[in-house]
Amino acid sequence: MFSQHIYNFLLKTPYNNNWDKILYHSVSQFRQLSKKIYDPLIDYKIGNNVMLMPFSHNLGIYQKFYPQYAVNVGRIAVYTEEKNKDLTIIDIGANVGDTVFILRSKIESPILAIEGDEYFYSVLQKNIKQLKNVSTVKSLIGDQSKEIKATLAGHSGTAGLEISQQSKGVLKIQRLTDILEKNQEFQRSKLVKIDTDGFDGKIIRGAIDWIQKIKPVIFFEYDPFSLNKNSDDGLSLFNTLASAGYKSFLVYNN
Repeated sequence: MFSQHIYNFLLKTPYNNNWDKILYHSVSQFRQLSKKIYDPLIDYKIGNNVMLMPFSHNLGIYQKFYPQYAVNVGRIAVYTEEKNKDLTIIDIGANVGDTVFILRSKIESPILAIEGDEYFYSVLQKNIKQLKNVSTVKSLIGDQSKEIKATLAGHSGTAGLEISQQSKGVLKIQRLTDILEKNQEFQRSKLVKIDTDGFDGKIIRGAIDWIQKIKPVIFFEYDPFSLNKNSDDGLSLFNTLASAGYKSFLVYNN
């Protein structure tokens, strides 16, 4: 309850003058310290639904200062549905379900939410109980179906794979197409959202044959720093997509 009050205070407190900013940053610093000790689930409203998310999750903070943050995928879904009346959607890197809730605030199309992090997936499962037509798969997605030496690092409400031969952990990854073999109703999905902190390129390359055939709208994160950490130059991805028949790209500056 205390953590909920702190988060609500940060969302509601003004940020206009110097005194507002001093107060805000003081409470924000307190949150940064306290979340290292205790990180409970709190409520956060998206559209008409309230979802659970960790106290450490920064979604609400980002949307306080940038109200359009992350909601563009909802607008894209509306436009995509206008051209595809039987639209189905794939959400890779579903986290706790924030994109699912944004999508559901706009359209009722079936969604396949894929998340590989154990904790985020458990919260996702709790959140989707209040929503209809949402399926989930717990899996890490990559360019091949195999085991890799890597760690799954999380911070501030997000998590990403970091490949390293020195890693003591071994993680199993799957190609998107292998997931779709077991979820046939999403084989012709016309909207794919990918947000995996640097694995986006590998996921696209691993599913390029399917992508070339179906031609979905692909909403993905292009972060050169995160891509480089996973030995992905990033830029070649656009040539890959162009070779698959894509001609137009819409760029959002985060």
